[in-house]
Amino acid sequence: MASKKDVPEKLSVKTAIKAMTRSDVTVLVLDAFQGPTEQDFRLAERVQLSGRACVLCMNKWDLVPKDTDTMQQYEKNLRGKLRNIDWANIVFTTATTGARVQTVLDAVKDAASEHRRRVTTATINQVRALKGEPLAHTGDRRLSKTDVTILSWHTP
Repeated sequence: MASKKDVPEKLSVKTAIKAMTRSDVTVLVLDAFQGPTEQDFRLAERVQLSGRACVLCMNKWDLVPKDTDTMQQYEKNLRGKLRNIDWANIVFTTATTGARVQTVLDAVKDAASEHRRRVTTATINQVRALKGEPLAHTGDRRLSKTDVTILSWHTP
């Protein structure tokens, strides 16, 4: 049986999921001091499955002890833990002081722009050729690399 403590958490997750379905870009605000939780991972999975653009906002960055490469190490660790959305931009902020809050809005604009970007079939074929991907086969017929076509977009 769920305790009364779980009710606000469930309600906030339900509200977050509902807001996510109405958005083009999802901003996941995580506690930088605490680090990503299991619930954060589940929400990240939802973002990935929904095909939404995403920005990871690491709040309370002022509470994290820092040295010369803290941000890079933290980002590497975070991308490992939230590997299903490792493509998302990460912004480090402190809401109480307003530090780097404007960068969240800039990251949202960038994510929305990338999310709407149309990749042409020719570009995909060039990338496949550069990677040296072997030609696909179906039965006796050998498919050419130009048989790739984008039918829809708006995925990260």
